[in-house]
Amino acid sequence: MIDPQVFGAELAGIVKGAVAPLLARIDAQAKQIEALERAAEAHREPQDGKDGRDGADADPEQVAALVAEKMAPQLEAMQAAIDAISEAPELPDIPGMISDAVAKAVAEIPSPKDGKDGTSVTPEDVMPALEKRVDEHLASIPAPKDGRDGIDGKDGAPGERGEKGEPGADGVGMAGALIDRNGELHLTMTDGKALALGAVVGKDGAPGRDGADGLGFEDLEFIADEQGRPLAKFQRGDVVKTFRLPCIIDRGPYKAAGSYQKGDAVSFGGSLWIAQGDTAERPESGAGWRLAVKKGRDGRSAEKVKVGDA
Repeated sequence: MIDPQVFGAELAGIVKGAVAPLLARIDAQAKQIEALERAAEAHREPQDGKDGRDGADADPEQVAALVAEKMAPQLEAMQAAIDAISEAPELPDIPGMISDAVAKAVAEIPSPKDGKDGTSVTPEDVMPALEKRVDEHLASIPAPKDGRDGIDGKDGAPGERGEKGEPGADGVGMAGALIDRNGELHLTMTDGKALALGAVVGKDGAPGRDGADGLGFEDLEFIADEQGRPLAKFQRGDVVKTFRLPCIIDRGPYKAAGSYQKGDAVSFGGSLWIAQGDTAERPESGAGWRLAVKKGRDGRSAEKVKVGDA
């Protein structure tokens, strides 16, 4: 099938190629005519010259003959240039050229061949493809999220009293229990069944290993730490056990940078304080201290007493 746009472009190119030389010649000749007309106009309309001196009266016939003699060469040149201009060429038969180009293009198009007979399509043939497209579309739709739980409904009206049921079967109870030689428990039920519940009494374990000898008084030694606190030290080989003996140790005046243990006694603010546990707080502000001896009141000023004769 012919593409209208491609065919129109090719046809326009053919026409432009045929007409371009003619248009160029016409344009050149038009420019030559325009130049000659400007030259003739310049000779017909001379510019005003300067005023001359009054001369003697001239003979009109002599003036005309003189002008004709001077202008003759120029007029002959102008006439020769006009005669040299050739007539504009005739334009080609453009409609005929278009018709010939169209006929040639149509003749080059191969004749179409008959196509094969199509096969009829039944709904059964279309359904698989249609179902596939529907499944793909449904799969692309995001699954809806679960909505919020609904509000509980109101209690319904009481129903009618049902019919009286049949008496239930008698319950089953335990009639007896027995622990056998293996420590397993067996139950006898009131319906005659026996139940084995497995071992309830464990077997004796394997004998334990002998423990290491304990530390005795022969291993005991009394020492003191850096602060003078008494310690009981038990040592036998690499085994060492140390215990602090409870007592009150005088640590002197309280120091803010120090650390104190239970039983340490310090003086602070004129009073004696005893630590009740490991602490670094000030005695008067923390619960880790107990006031043992409170500072006494200042005595009265002494008075001079005269003794005997002086």
